[in-house]
Amino acid sequence: MQSFQTQRIVTVDALRGFALLGIFLAHTIFWYSAGSLPDNLFNHMDIASGIISGINDFLISGKFFAFFSFLFGLSFFLQMQSMEKKQTHFVARYAWRITILGVIGMIHHAFWRGDILSIYAPLGFLLLPMRKLNNKVILLLGILFAINVPGKLINIIQFLTSKSGAANGGGVDWQAAGKLYYHLMSQGNWTEILTGNWHAWADKYHFQVDSGRVFITFGFFLLGMYTGRMRWFENTDTAKPILK
Repeated sequence: MQSFQTQRIVTVDALRGFALLGIFLAHTIFWYSAGSLPDNLFNHMDIASGIISGINDFLISGKFFAFFSFLFGLSFFLQMQSMEKKQTHFVARYAWRITILGVIGMIHHAFWRGDILSIYAPLGFLLLPMRKLNNKVILLLGILFAINVPGKLINIIQFLTSKSGAANGGGVDWQAAGKLYYHLMSQGNWTEILTGNWHAWADKYHFQVDSGRVFITFGFFLLGMYTGRMRWFENTDTAKPILK
């Protein structure tokens, strides 16, 4: 009979594969785009396409990205917990793994600027100090970040400090950026694409902050950590009502 530890790993791996399937479907619908696109590309939208887009927005896109972030946060915690029990130099070992993950993400970003590992890696470092907090604080912070409270506060500050009385959106003209990106991907050669993607770091992080995604992702990291601490995936029968 499988132990709880083995069962937990199988369950998490199965859920991670399910989340990856949802992310694959979301990117399929959005043409695998990794940036804003010109509005005129969507003028062909018919009734069937509109229905599919609505189903994607409601059931797939946001749900599965959040779900994957939650599982990634859970995996980070399980790794930290395992290494902390077995190794005296836990922090250095964990930091090295996250650094390697970040390097892989940076290389991937050069080919496809939609890479998420380059976002996950720095957030993974933030989990190190968070592991010292108690469960109630982790849960509270996870909820506040997951509902994008920091992003809303930034929007309020931008609105109050903007001379025009409107948030400046980080100063990025997304329509112009979309036209440049579409031209690059449809007309550029490999060298131009790699160079363009590499110089798109600022736009990428502007988008993460402006949209609140970086805060939401970190919130689900913390909720994944909280779930790991509560051992819900090790005691699935007890936790089943909570997970539902």
